[in-house]
Amino acid sequence: MLLLSAATPLWRTIDQPVALKGLVAMVGLVLIAWQFWWSLGRHGGGVAARESEAGLQEITIIVDGGYAPSRIKVKAGQPMRLAFQSGRSEQLRGPGDLPRFPQNPRSAP
Repeated sequence: MLLLSAATPLWRTIDQPVALKGLVAMVGLVLIAWQFWWSLGRHGGGVAARESEAGLQEITIIVDGGYAPSRIKVKAGQPMRLAFQSGRSEQLRGPGDLPRFPQNPRSAP
């Protein structure tokens, strides 16, 4: 049986220059900040809906593995119409293809 004492380390440490340690730490912090920005930040302000002759705000959303545009801007208190268009050759089959939207617009994230 091999017994290891506390005096003999299992691996050998190699001292690195302080500048290299600082560079690695800064790159790590920049990557962490970028990940937070990408995950939690706002990306663009959205696309404004156009007004039709009937006074409705209308916008077409393309569904193809996601929604484009992913954010829309509409005027409060005016009726609007969302038109979903499939980006693939197959058509949307019905309401089961889309997630349920919140009834209260203030509850949306």
